[in-house]
Amino acid sequence: RQHRIDDQWECQLSMAACEAAPLQQDLNALWGIGWTTRAVAPAALALAQTARALNVLGQDPAVLIEIAERRTTMALVEAGEVVYARDVALGIDHLTDALTARVSFGDSTVSLSRDEAAALIQDTGIPDPAGGESLGSRHLPVTTYMAMLQPILEQLVSEVRRTMTFGAHAAKASEPIRVLVSGEGSRLPHIEPWLSQQLSVPVVRLNCEPLLGQEGATAAIACGLAL
Repeated sequence: RQHRIDDQWECQLSMAACEAAPLQQDLNALWGIGWTTRAVAPAALALAQTARALNVLGQDPAVLIEIAERRTTMALVEAGEVVYARDVALGIDHLTDALTARVSFGDSTVSLSRDEAAALIQDTGIPDPAGGESLGSRHLPVTTYMAMLQPILEQLVSEVRRTMTFGAHAAKASEPIRVLVSGEGSRLPHIEPWLSQQLSVPVVRLNCEPLLGQEGATAAIACGLAL
């Protein structure tokens, strides 16, 4: 925004970033043209801000996660404050990508289009691999579906565990006893019980609906930046 004050212009720019190198480049560029930085609001702090606004943070350590399209942001919080945070290049689009691979089962060979794969992952989420039914219009067996997603799911769990253990050690904090998940990935059916089983801690959705309405129920980072 620009404001005229005594024949001079005062400029204000709002920006947000969560990767150190690109952020520093932007800050240097702003400094070079004479703009000073008042505050930086990274994604992890935005997650915590939303959780505080929803009054779901206590003194206990917890991990906040937002699973976006191609990035997952994780913030370890203790006593309501972020003590460790990281981003990983992993998101719901990677699950969709995995389902577009050509796969054979029985006498059939299937190659889902991206639209078919996106619809299937949104409708099915993470089912019980022991289920015997077929999925989607291509009648993909549940076991085949889960086998295609398994590498991405295992990587996601591994990254969350790393945040819970290494992050707590690095920050000299207690290991978290619960996980709150947001982002479009949190809309996947059965994602919460599945993550809870894998991580051996309670997992619940960070629901932003009281602040943003139903359409913005999973937009925790956007909500936090706005706050």
